[in-house]
Amino acid sequence: MKLDYKPFAGMRPAVDPRFLDKSEAIDAIDCDLRYLSVKPFRAPDVATLASETRIPLGYDVTDPTPAPAHISHLHDTLHNEGGSIPKGLYEIAERGTYVAPSVVVTDEHERVYFTRPGGGMYDRGRTDGVGPFEERPVGVPAPVDPDEITSVFITGRDVGELNFTFKWRYYMEVTADKTIDSSGPIADSDVIVASDVDPETNETVLTYTYDVPRTAPQHPAYNTTGFTFIMYGEMTSDKGRFLGTVYPEPSGRVDDTDAYVGGTIAKGEMENNGEDIATNQYRDLCQIQYAPASEEYSYYRSYVFTYVTDRGEESAPSAPSDPVAVLPTQYVTLTIATANAPANVTHMRVYRTETTEGGTAFFFVEEVPIANPIVYEDFTLSVDLDGDTLQTLNWAPPPDDLKGLTLSTKNFYAGYVGSQLFLSELYIPYAWPTDYAIDFTGNILHIARYGDTICVFTDREIALIVGNTPLELRKIKVEGFELLTSIFSTTEMDGLLYFSTPIGLAAVSGTNVAVVSDDLIAERWWRDNINVTETRIVSFDNTIYVLADEDGQIYRMGLQSDGGGFVRLSDQNVRDLYTSSSYLGVVFLLSDPEGDAYVFDTGEEGDRLVKWRGRTEVADIPMAVISVRILATEYPIQFRAYNEVDAQLDIQINSDKVRKLPVMKRGREWSFEVEALTNPANIVSLEVGTSGRAR
Repeated sequence: MKLDYKPFAGMRPAVDPRFLDKSEAIDAIDCDLRYLSVKPFRAPDVATLASETRIPLGYDVTDPTPAPAHISHLHDTLHNEGGSIPKGLYEIAERGTYVAPSVVVTDEHERVYFTRPGGGMYDRGRTDGVGPFEERPVGVPAPVDPDEITSVFITGRDVGELNFTFKWRYYMEVTADKTIDSSGPIADSDVIVASDVDPETNETVLTYTYDVPRTAPQHPAYNTTGFTFIMYGEMTSDKGRFLGTVYPEPSGRVDDTDAYVGGTIAKGEMENNGEDIATNQYRDLCQIQYAPASEEYSYYRSYVFTYVTDRGEESAPSAPSDPVAVLPTQYVTLTIATANAPANVTHMRVYRTETTEGGTAFFFVEEVPIANPIVYEDFTLSVDLDGDTLQTLNWAPPPDDLKGLTLSTKNFYAGYVGSQLFLSELYIPYAWPTDYAIDFTGNILHIARYGDTICVFTDREIALIVGNTPLELRKIKVEGFELLTSIFSTTEMDGLLYFSTPIGLAAVSGTNVAVVSDDLIAERWWRDNINVTETRIVSFDNTIYVLADEDGQIYRMGLQSDGGGFVRLSDQNVRDLYTSSSYLGVVFLLSDPEGDAYVFDTGEEGDRLVKWRGRTEVADIPMAVISVRILATEYPIQFRAYNEVDAQLDIQINSDKVRKLPVMKRGREWSFEVEALTNPANIVSLEVGTSGRAR
């Protein structure tokens, strides 16, 4: 009879070789089976990496003899945005390091962030964008005793504000609904208060009389009794700062406010509000009086300060100063001790309390260079504050022993310590409020991105963290449990999160988890061939790559119908691998002194010789192998025939003709192997003639 092997498929170690399907293999090495023939994968593309200015982790292009180093646990986002790994990662060499990119796309410091295997979060960047890369712990602690505000001294009037410009303006409103119909300046209305007027001792009254001719301007409201014409004043200091608007009290304006000038309070009064239309002209007499402000206008103010590093990191605030009563235009002198400021702190930011419609908060006043002590004078009027409030009140640096750094798709960072998951503020990798922490059952082993969620693996449960912001996050427990054995083994593909377990490859699907490899890989084979505690698994193009052991053995698992099956690769001494959208493939790092790396299956055809061994054929009675025919694109092809376990025949086939074989010992179990001796040989089909019939 004739045994016809076409099409070809990959290995299925879960099944006894005698019960494999006709096309399945006992062994398949370097076989690209996506096209149903035994085609070799292409050679690795070394040139791409050699010409890159940014090359994989653990290899420093500036050092001709870099030491070998394991690649870190890299997240796909590290490659998807910029393509290749940032230069700052050259010297991060410890296996088990978790690396995440800066959430700021155009980070002037070119930072990347990472946690080391023993714990601790660091960044690697350049302070000025051009200098050498430096590694630093992330975050800056809050000022604590003895770094504090040691004194708050109220100094008195800001005499530079004594002179001001008073500009008369007017508005006209319809009385019924107070709608402003028109407004504008009054010609020649600028009044300069004389510099020799001392508001501490004198009262000054500004009086302005304005006659409005009934005939000009011609406005419909002039012919009715339902409008009001009111003058008001705008006050601007001689420093150019707008001080306020003074409306006469009878105007009823909702924004009728007091204006503070040089420690004085200015109020407006009107003798005539313009409602009298008995004559042909309207006369308004408006008086603005300013005099020293009394204590009834004072309010209580506290101060805090924060540290700011040379990379823009801001700390939580200091303890607040004791409240002091301050008039609106008094200035305050602070003395601040900063002896214990970290070495990378270059500035501090001053905040003070202000009360608005939204309540009382600390408002930003000014950023000043660091010194010890700092004597700071606060001249800023309340109206001149820019409205920025203190955001760092509950911030803290990441925990000293933080592990597992991961950047979520929602732009916050996550890491863990023991059984707690810690989270950063949105877009702020150095701020980790302690009240964001989430508790889990059991110690956390690993965290990984899964779609828009974070999947947390502990030694007792698996859970998903869902939500858009750290404050909104909630924990959803995954049904079922499989123990994660290697932190390097999680990879997301086609909506599933795959990972290594003691018994096979498992996957999280939605809120469920199960072993998914048991139909393909037997539990015993998995334990015997995969170092489950160290295995590295990545995915690319619907295919999973498994770095099985310390010898560098790699398996390629095409899990889709056209994925090329489960095959073994001949690559040796691979110490780590990762996927890269820049290189459009899987990068293998080698365990050689030069730290070489290459991209799998992206080069020219050649340099790979395929080998494929089919299932064990079982006959009812002993049979002999009498002929073979191999169709291939290149010859010679090596053909081997195995009777039970012994190789009975090992010959070269040089053409597509049927080849009669020498007499061999009969047997009940046979398997056949083909191996390309030249490249790029593509084995299309294998036909074997036997003297008996296999089952």
